[in-house]
Amino acid sequence: MFNELVDKYYNEIFRYCKYRLNDDEGAKDCTQEVFLTLHKSMKKIKISENIKLWLYRTADLKIKEYWRKNKNNTAVSIEDIDISNIASDEDVHADIETRDIISVLTDDEIKLLKDYYMDRKPEKYLNISSGAVRKRVHKIREKLKLL
Repeated sequence: MFNELVDKYYNEIFRYCKYRLNDDEGAKDCTQEVFLTLHKSMKKIKISENIKLWLYRTADLKIKEYWRKNKNNTAVSIEDIDISNIASDEDVHADIETRDIISVLTDDEIKLLKDYYMDRKPEKYLNISSGAVRKRVHKIREKLKLL
């Protein structure tokens, strides 16, 4: 079962990590950490249609750990990314999907997500509680699920 999940999702999780980190080596490290965590957790988690969400969430956590460990990271602001170059030659649909996502979100929503996932404490500049920030992030993620 584990090998099937690796075969099915490894490249997708690697591209996600590479996109977030803009660093091949960091993306490889984070991707390996995601699947190592999956291997260790196989007995504890239910393998279902939500495994993809679990893998992405774990990737987010591993990316945050990577950023913390490597203060001089090469993370790129979402505003600085040329969307037309996101998709690889083998996965043209990723480019279209990313443009659709970005076009659905407002600038404030993009900033909130970016700050939230990069641990920049958006509750401070928004003057709201961390619970309210999590609720807003949840609403944005629900909005993206409708795509």
